[in-house]
Amino acid sequence: MKERPGGPQHDLPCHGTNIALTIDDGPDPTHTPLILALLSRYNISATFCMIGARTAANPALVARAAAAGHHLANHTYTHPLNLAALTPAQIHDQISRTFDTLSGLTAGVRPTLFRAPGGGWSPAILAACQGAGLRPLDWSVDPRGWSQPGVHRITQVILTNTRPGAIILNHDGGGNRQQTIDALGIALPRLIDAGYTFRPALTHQRQLVDGTGTAPPAIARMSGRSRGGWGIVQCFGQGRVNGLDQAGIRVRAIKPTRQAPAGRSRTVRPRQSGRGRTRASRR
Repeated sequence: MKERPGGPQHDLPCHGTNIALTIDDGPDPTHTPLILALLSRYNISATFCMIGARTAANPALVARAAAAGHHLANHTYTHPLNLAALTPAQIHDQISRTFDTLSGLTAGVRPTLFRAPGGGWSPAILAACQGAGLRPLDWSVDPRGWSQPGVHRITQVILTNTRPGAIILNHDGGGNRQQTIDALGIALPRLIDAGYTFRPALTHQRQLVDGTGTAPPAIARMSGRSRGGWGIVQCFGQGRVNGLDQAGIRVRAIKPTRQAPAGRSRTVRPRQSGRGRTRASRR
């Protein structure tokens, strides 16, 4: 995914086979505890994109997620899917109210990421993010779990499209998320067995290319130009994952010495049916 200057982040900065799991629209009193328990079972750190009004209604879940080491991101106060159509003052209100609520519920730990509902970005939203000191966060893998397409479909999309640097979108709020929970119970251990490491979406922020300097050694050997005002560089040619994982999924190795053409990244892909990114709908 090519990053536009000043635009949202679709991928992690390159570091081996790191990937990020993001969970949207909570906290939810039914589904968030189940996802937290699942993440604890596999020792996974995730990024929860939380809605301000729901955090105010479920403060104990906010505290629990923060205490478990998960990153909490700003996902507006009421989740307006038409956020881009609001006035700058209304956009600012959606962001600032959630910022203040999250900060108040986490002993002053301030969110540093913002995700627009439905991935609907506009110049006014990006300007509001910049003014609030928030990094705009998007995604690169979307199984559309909110539409309840079935456990198999959600699992398949995650396993087929995940590659080094991927940011995976899932949901714990906004409806019945049991299919997502069941699918993550299948996909997470398979991704771990395949050699992936889960990191919060803000991992290695100090290693970003600043647009004027050079990439540090930790993010060498990739498509060699930063794309976008945040200097995000996608993963390519780092790490090595071989053979069959414990679930019997064959994993293609990453060769650490070759470079791809600019804008492309090599994939560590579990062999599943179906290809291509899923971004037909944004939630």
